[in-house]
Amino acid sequence: MPTAVSVDSLRRALRVRVKVQAAVFTPRQKLLLLLINAWPLAHLAGVMVLAVLPPWSGWWRGLAAGTWTLLAPPLLCRQVIGTGLPVGTAKIPSSPFFRWWISWQLQMLFNRLPWIEELMRLVPGLYSFWLRLWGARVGRLTLWSPGVRIFDRPLLQIGDDVVLGMDARLAGHFGGLDAQGGVTLVLGPVSLGDRTTLGGGAMLAPGCTVEADQATEALFFGAPFTRWRHGQRVDEDDHSPNPSSTAS
Repeated sequence: MPTAVSVDSLRRALRVRVKVQAAVFTPRQKLLLLLINAWPLAHLAGVMVLAVLPPWSGWWRGLAAGTWTLLAPPLLCRQVIGTGLPVGTAKIPSSPFFRWWISWQLQMLFNRLPWIEELMRLVPGLYSFWLRLWGARVGRLTLWSPGVRIFDRPLLQIGDDVVLGMDARLAGHFGGLDAQGGVTLVLGPVSLGDRTTLGGGAMLAPGCTVEADQATEALFFGAPFTRWRHGQRVDEDDHSPNPSSTAS
């Protein structure tokens, strides 16, 4: 079960901890990792093949390459994550970890080449629609300022009339250590309520929620599993269950 992490506790926490137990993968799991890691290259190779080799006109080759580039990853991701990615702290390796890792590799081309998403944002409504294909919840009339980066698209939840400032960052995961020094993966949705404004250069961590009708300052840091309401950080007693306790 993830625990709430405040900005104050992050400032007081040790910046470096000893890794007591590294992640241990079986030979079969290592092979699976290698296969999953090959997706970004296969994705890019498929784009090049469809753009050059088919005996079609240039327009049809471009359409096929664009369809493969933009639609294949989110549709495959929806098949992998089903109703959504688990929320909480997962052991590495574990079933929740591999589900997330597949989704991460499916997004890799767009995380490495952010200009692809910037081009989509030039067409009103197209980028929000594309995010929904990944499983994100995006409301109407969202303003995506230049440089906004979304790293875990299936874990994004945005309401109506939301403004995201320049170079804002939203990440639905981070790696860490548990109390025993074992390697873990922490997953959580990043949520912005209706009519919120996220300041330029802001960073929202997994599980951070900014409720409706608020505006953050520039360079704001939303710590993991914190909730902001009426301009103040609100403590919560209950959190999402630990996926590693229900899945192996």
